[in-house]
Amino acid sequence: MVSLWPVICVFLPGILIVQPLIPGGPQNVPVNRTDVIEMADFSVDKYNEKSTDEYLVNDIQIIKATMQVIAGRRYALDVLIGQAKCKKNSLPKKKCCHFVVVVPLLRRKELEKITCSRHWSFWPKCPL
Repeated sequence: MVSLWPVICVFLPGILIVQPLIPGGPQNVPVNRTDVIEMADFSVDKYNEKSTDEYLVNDIQIIKATMQVIAGRRYALDVLIGQAKCKKNSLPKKKCCHFVVVVPLLRRKELEKITCSRHWSFWPKCPL
């Protein structure tokens, strides 16, 4: 009787390395993709609507983006934002923000979550 264990032991590690993605799980996506940029702009617009700050902010850099296919799409974005206008003699204010945007199959996109921090340690890759 021939055993298939040597064949399985040779090919199984290759299969595990080639397919590390979890179906339905969050996947890293390029930060320069059109849909990612659109979601970042949408998120910053919603941030400005909800913010009580005296000045508007704009997105300076998308640091990281993930997308998850659920009943639609769910984007998680880490974005460096900055104050659009500054008062005289003041330094520009920057924050790193994590936005989660959900785009249901048949509905409009919704901003699910905003988390912002001025602290470097909150996001090690944030270029503050």
